[in-house]
Amino acid sequence: MTTLAETASIEDRILEGAARCFTEVGVRKTTVAEIAAAAGITKPTFYRRFADKTDVVDALVRRETDDLARRMREAGTGALGVAASGTSPAGDALLAAFRTAARWLTRHPFVRKSLDLEPELLMPHLNQPDGPVLSTGHAVFAEIVARGTASGEFRAVDPSAVAEVCWRLVLSFALTPLPDGPAGWARTDELIRATLLDGVRA
Repeated sequence: MTTLAETASIEDRILEGAARCFTEVGVRKTTVAEIAAAAGITKPTFYRRFADKTDVVDALVRRETDDLARRMREAGTGALGVAASGTSPAGDALLAAFRTAARWLTRHPFVRKSLDLEPELLMPHLNQPDGPVLSTGHAVFAEIVARGTASGEFRAVDPSAVAEVCWRLVLSFALTPLPDGPAGWARTDELIRATLLDGVRA
């Protein structure tokens, strides 16, 4: 009998293999046989875990979204109490989470390949209200904004509305990024401070 740990390990191998294949040639050109080979398993083993490639894409997006949420929360928590940007702890937390999300989308190999080759496959995950990425990013931003309003650092704004604006701005930076370097990210910080943070600061 296969244990839960073994099942999880096989699923992780499938997702890792799929991510490599998708990053190399895209989702459409990748076959189930190629995913199975990359994962070191047979096709029957693949189909015992996933129905098809779409099922794998959904699972991969959920896994990577969990990683994004963790990174955003860690960045936001790390910024609390260190008002390096000259705004406020909550403002720095919001800026750090924003920067983390924008960099993740800009640099993630699977995301970048999909946006370049097959944006119609990935965009629903990124910009639909019930999609995992938007809902997760929205939740993290809403937590930070709610903390800022509770502490009096932010005006009495609607955390959910501000969080949605934050995520849609993140998407705009990911889809039309500034140069990926110190100057580009400094400009991103400057724009977010001058627009988003000035709009919510008490």
